[in-house]
Amino acid sequence: ADRRYEAVLIGMPDIVSKAFSNKLTYVAKTFVNNYLSYLSPNFFFTQGAGEATYGMISGRGVLYTFEIFFQVICLYSFIKGRKFKGIKFFLFWILIALIPAALTKSTGYAANRVAIMMPSIQIISAYGAIILVEYITKSIHNKLVKNISYIGILFVLIISVTTFFEDYIYHAPIHSAGSMSFGTREVVKYISSIEEKYEEIRVSRTLSVPQIWFAFYKHWDPKDYQKYSKDWIVYEQKGYSYIDQYDGYRLGKYIFGHLDMNTLIRSENILIVGKPSEFLPKISVQKTIYYPNGSPAYFIVAP
Repeated sequence: ADRRYEAVLIGMPDIVSKAFSNKLTYVAKTFVNNYLSYLSPNFFFTQGAGEATYGMISGRGVLYTFEIFFQVICLYSFIKGRKFKGIKFFLFWILIALIPAALTKSTGYAANRVAIMMPSIQIISAYGAIILVEYITKSIHNKLVKNISYIGILFVLIISVTTFFEDYIYHAPIHSAGSMSFGTREVVKYISSIEEKYEEIRVSRTLSVPQIWFAFYKHWDPKDYQKYSKDWIVYEQKGYSYIDQYDGYRLGKYIFGHLDMNTLIRSENILIVGKPSEFLPKISVQKTIYYPNGSPAYFIVAP
């Protein structure tokens, strides 16, 4: 719509502008951009997943950097005529695996949506590794050089795996804490220890489908859970796409939805759980749940 308006503003007839800027051209452009983004070196080896929601590390390629050599070796050998069992199938697998992800509205790099292609990627990398090892074995006759080559490859593998685990264990928990809903277990554990003191516990939807966290960590009886969930289906009748968009659905004394602080802050015998940004300044906080980096994740407040 913006491009069409810009063209008309500069002087292009509206009917002509519509031919260049319409739903079809928008969908086609988005599809092509998304599709190619998943085939880019940035996605595979440097940038990686665009979000950490599914436990992936943003800013780190979905493949080890050294695998680029295996990929190139395999594809080069294939182009030069070397026969690989099933290689055409694996390449086709990669190309069609990207289609569902490319059709979404996201800007690409949603790694979870293209995870289906990873087996074929790994097989192609393995082909490349085999070719490299075969070359060293058959073409390098100097034993010292051959051994140095093997040790060099092993060294690169060990360093790559070690740096990944260092990143995953010691850095990802800090950088990905918010995306991975860190702190929900601590919230449920603390509230469970004091819930008998309150008639009602209001939980913000910012915990992301908060009823799941309470049901899981409190080991909620499935029969009791299903009894309450029958009333939740009304969210569809109200035109919402997700249950946590609906305000006021219950699970026992827990009520989930939007936190209207101007009203809740005057309530009695109530406990409120939400993110710091949802509360009024200088509010008295009963308990703060922190992210691994020390910043507050959730406030628990009793007005």
